[in-house]
Amino acid sequence: MPRRKFSALSNRYLTFVLGLIIIILTSILISVSLYQPTKSSNTSFNLSQDVSPTQESFPKETDLTAENSSKLAPTLRLRLSQLSSEANPQINILLRTTSVLTAEQRSQLEANGANVRTVAGDIVTASIPLRQTLALAELDFVRYIELSGPLYPESP
Repeated sequence: MPRRKFSALSNRYLTFVLGLIIIILTSILISVSLYQPTKSSNTSFNLSQDVSPTQESFPKETDLTAENSSKLAPTLRLRLSQLSSEANPQINILLRTTSVLTAEQRSQLEANGANVRTVAGDIVTASIPLRQTLALAELDFVRYIELSGPLYPESP
């Protein structure tokens, strides 16, 4: 049985498809590595370093280790840094845990001010006073916390 040779057109197509696959896989790997909190040393990280000089810094109790501060999404850290000393608005969060949430872990979340609404595997939705997200980041079973929002614009 004779082998068919690929034409120049099919070689270009094959090259294009392989290049596209490489680009897609690279972007997926970058997205996953950006989403996953990184393990780092236990050096102290103070959220007040992101606060502008005109704003009051956070109290000493909110100093987080580098590992725990990496549990907070950048948008959440920004909201915390812009918070005035007397404000503590209720926010909606998405929380990722290390495994499926147990009853004891749910109790710990609620004891730290979270109003747990939905649990789907290792993803939890909750509402919580903004400052309390710092306490949640200290919990061992919490992997990542981010602000929650609608996926689509609400219709008028």
